[in-house]
Amino acid sequence: LFGCTTTGLPDYAAPSMSVVRDGELDLSDVITYRQLERADFKGTQPPTNFDERMAAVTCVYTRPVVDESAVEIKPLINADGQRAYDITYNNLSYRALMNRNCSWWNTGSADFDEDYVLQHEQIHFALFEIAAREWSEMPALTFQIKADDSEAMKDELQTLFEQHLQRQLEVLVAQNRRFDEETSLGHNPEKQDKWLQMVRSKLPPEDQIDSSE
Repeated sequence: LFGCTTTGLPDYAAPSMSVVRDGELDLSDVITYRQLERADFKGTQPPTNFDERMAAVTCVYTRPVVDESAVEIKPLINADGQRAYDITYNNLSYRALMNRNCSWWNTGSADFDEDYVLQHEQIHFALFEIAAREWSEMPALTFQIKADDSEAMKDELQTLFEQHLQRQLEVLVAQNRRFDEETSLGHNPEKQDKWLQMVRSKLPPEDQIDSSE
């Protein structure tokens, strides 16, 4: 969840994140990366942890896509005689998705530049898209798990995979926070343009942000 304010970066405006299991995701109205429009913000109220002092809040998922046919699970016996498993995720990729039902726009305030805020939210989405592409290019993800049986192994694997996602997201959220600290503490088009040019340099031509906003 990414909240943007033009008056400061207090706790209620700071980016936040959590790891959510796939079955708990709201995928009823999500979009992959593209140019955002004002109409994409369909939320009727700010998401949890944010309030109506915000200009807008963007909800983004970075969703892992697992190629189950490319997951290798090799049972083995360790030197100490304990059963273990080597698990390798080949072809693991990620997708950045914006949840339009969750994302919210403050229609009750005219104290901000709509084009500036929309571009700001677009850059947040771009930061997630860039991370998803970079993570998709990472080497195969491997775990070695000591477990007595396959069910215990699956439980431990779920925990380790979530911890892996948590570490990745912490770095990404820290980057988004830096962006907010530089550009949400007032109207600062010059600094926001530097971020705009940075994300543009990392996206292919077909996914460029309209710099005219």
